[in-house]
Parts: sequence; structure tokens; C-alpha cells
Amino acid sequence: MEILEYDLKGGNARFLFATDGSEFIFIPRQGGISRSEGVNFRMDPLLTDQGKRYVSFRSINRLFNVDITSNLATRKAFIRQPGLFFITFKGDTLKSLSELLNTTIARLLAINKNLKEPIVAGIHVRIPTIQPNSSSAKRGLQKAIRIKETEKAPDIIALGMRLRGTPYRFGAGPYPRSRRFDCSSYLQYIFGRNGISLPRTTRSQATLGKRIAQKDVEAGDVIFFRRPRIRIIG
Repeated sequence: MEILEYDLKGGNARFLFATDGSEFIFIPRQGGISRSEGVNFRMDPLLTDQGKRYVSFRSINRLFNVDITSNLATRKAFIRQPGLFFITFKGDTLKSLSELLNTTIARLLAINKNLKEPIVAGIHVRIPTIQPNSSSAKRGLQKAIRIKETEKAPDIIALGMRLRGTPYRFGAGPYPRSRRFDCSSYLQYIFGRNGISLPRTTRSQATLGKRIAQKDVEAGDVIFFRRPRIRIIG
């Protein structure tokens, strides 16, 4: 978990909770239905050996967005993060995959020409994101999201600066009552105080505004990071 930059944060009778500081992943103690960002998805049941629980490689791919391979001869595993592929399970659909990958069915099919329902288990579906060294990125097509009215940017930034140092808590309640922020509630608050209403979660906020090229980013713009699902806002 540490290698993947996730920590276990307790759990309940049904789930173990893992977090990277921006989202919680619910890993089932029994069965094969996990949950992240409000979306349920399949994984292999946890493997148990000598009282310890283990996650299968293909489930690691789905839970934590990494490509992982192993060399049994050297007893080493190789991890690529973020992953480029998403391994399908029985029961996956085009709709469920698009929700999990925070994309559209059209974009999913555009780069996975042979993908069709019923989806066969074990397929490596290419994740529709722009890679840093891709030709599209070099053409300046890396995207940011602008959610601002130009004349309000200085006031939004000033309020944000005044709130620096506010303690962080994932899933923080409304400020100021909670006296805490996470990344999306922070943006929701400073924009809201300046007359721009944003939804609560990072994923919902990313559906608003106007996409612009990375070279056009200005002070007051909002940038979303995806791994591959949008999780972090800045």
C-alpha cells in the first residue's frame, strides 16, 4: 500500500478503507464488490494465506490504477503508475467502464476499436487519457478546466490565500462549522463566497467550466488531475 501511496484507514464489518488523501476506496472483507467515488465495481475476493489478506494483481490494477507485472524467477513485481490499461471483469459493461474511468462511451470506443458487449473478462482496455509524452500532449492539448469569471479571480485567490493553513480532513463538513477543508470543499467555499456555485466533489466540479490548453492557464483557473479518474484538484 505504501508503494502505491495509499494508507489503510480502518474499516467496518464489511469493508477495509484505503485512501491516498483525496478519496476512499472500500475494499470488501468478503465478496468481490468494491466501491470508489460512489461507483461500485468488481474485484477478486481477498486472498488469505496464514492469516494474512492479499489483493490479486488484476484487482490492484482496478483498485489503484496501476499496471503491474511480476517475474516469478526473481520474485519481483513491476509497477507502472498511473496505469495505461484497465483489466475487465465478468459483468463489466460499456456504461460501467465509462463511469469507472470518468469518461464517455464514445471516447472509450474511440481508442478501443474492438471493445463491444458482452465484454469478455481479462481484456486490457486502454484508458482514454493523454499521456505526458504523447504527440497530443506535445501539440499542447493537455487540458485544464477554467471555472472562473475573470473579474472575480483576484478576490477568489485572495480569499484562498487567507485560508491557507486551515487543517485538512478528507470528506470535511461545511466550512466554517467544521473548521476543516479537503481539496474540493476548499474550492467550493472560496468560489461560493464570490458568487460562483460549485458542487461538492472534485469529480462533479470537473464537469463544469470550459476546457483550455495547458499553455493558456492563468491565475484563478482550476486544474484537475486524473489517475485515471479525476481525484485531485488544484
